[in-house]
Amino acid sequence: MGNDTTRRVLVGTLHGLVEGSLRSGSLRTLDFLNRASGRFVTLLDPKVTSEAWQSESASVGLSATGILWVVEIDAMRLGANRRSFPPRNRCGIHICLPGYELRGFLHTPLQGDPVTRLNQDQANFFALTSASLIGDDTEFAAAFVAVNRNQMFAVEADAPLDDAESEDALSAAEDEAALATS
Repeated sequence: MGNDTTRRVLVGTLHGLVEGSLRSGSLRTLDFLNRASGRFVTLLDPKVTSEAWQSESASVGLSATGILWVVEIDAMRLGANRRSFPPRNRCGIHICLPGYELRGFLHTPLQGDPVTRLNQDQANFFALTSASLIGDDTEFAAAFVAVNRNQMFAVEADAPLDDAESEDALSAAEDEAALATS
């Protein structure tokens, strides 16, 4: 793999959706976003779906502070590659962002509390896995969503699920996404 990885992403911002290509070098999307926090994130070949503004250029710079969430387009496909994680607690959480509700799993150390982890972590963006998002302008399920903790106005932990229940929840979210896109 080269040092110039480009991923197609969908970005939820305070002022609409932007789809574009994110050139992240050798970094994972989440790591790239956390390094860019407080600055601008450049997307190539942007498609803006906002009534507030449009882009006519080959690239657009988005203020990292105005980004609500980022999802890789490939992670939205059914059967997307799911990475294996070291043994951790997967806690279901419900997050409220301006114009969006997001449900998924936050990975915490064993016996860890998700809200405590969100308070202790220094990075602006964190990963939510097996996630589903509902908003006025979009709805999808994805294997991974990067969420800007500075834009959240509420979070609550769901009751713990066992592995079979969490797989059932992911399958149901994927089925809903398939129906929404067909």
